[in-house]
Amino acid sequence: MHQRMRGKDAATAQFSSFFSAVEPLAREHALRAAPRHVQLHDAVKDAIDFGLLSDGDIIPPEDQVSHAFGVSTRSVRLAFKNLQGEGLIAGEAQDQLCVSGRLAAPLSVSGGFAKDAALRGVDVQVRLISRTHGEPSANETDMLELSPGDLVTRIHRIRYANNKAICSELACLPASILPADADISTSLYDFLSAKKMRPSRAAQRLRAELMPSQIADALGLKTGVPCLFVEQQSFLPNGTPVEYVRTHYNGDACDFLLESKVVA
Repeated sequence: MHQRMRGKDAATAQFSSFFSAVEPLAREHALRAAPRHVQLHDAVKDAIDFGLLSDGDIIPPEDQVSHAFGVSTRSVRLAFKNLQGEGLIAGEAQDQLCVSGRLAAPLSVSGGFAKDAALRGVDVQVRLISRTHGEPSANETDMLELSPGDLVTRIHRIRYANNKAICSELACLPASILPADADISTSLYDFLSAKKMRPSRAAQRLRAELMPSQIADALGLKTGVPCLFVEQQSFLPNGTPVEYVRTHYNGDACDFLLESKVVA
């Protein structure tokens, strides 16, 4: 990749924000012994991660990027294809691509995924993978403090924000609270609120890990890509566990916000 962009003409002027954001990063990545499509991919990814490119910013056509950075259109196409696969850019056609924004997911306060995302102007979709009813595992029994003979309802969903897969979520609740035939087509938390069973607090455990193959397939990602795993135990005001959730987040699609109090 050329360490300096070629002269910009009138055709590239309309994409000046893209080029000004990516050019310095491209110069840095050009110093690495990596294929040119990898250099370009990493430069654009860094520009998105650093906030230099924002949700909705238009990506220039392949030929203009090729001309500006001195790489082949094949390298540009491959870089863009990989960025699309990671959910960082999106579009109906290769000449109509734009930056696909990252969802800011709050970890300290939550009103439910759909409500939190809607407050940020995000279009939310949910795809139900499975819904099962049966005996709990030993871990689920511990997390929900179940008694012998108690049953659970499990709901496995894929959540999307602006048509981008954000996470795989497996929620487990006591069947006494969430019967197998309960209607949660709108929102699980709305259903729990109507039963006066909405959680008032939650404890979360977070760790970085590699995306399991089954979940990666459901999210349309490669097996083994980095992800954030969040294990959450939710409680009623009286301290009774009401929900146990295991979520694998697509790290390339989310930023995680955590607010802390400073103790004097």
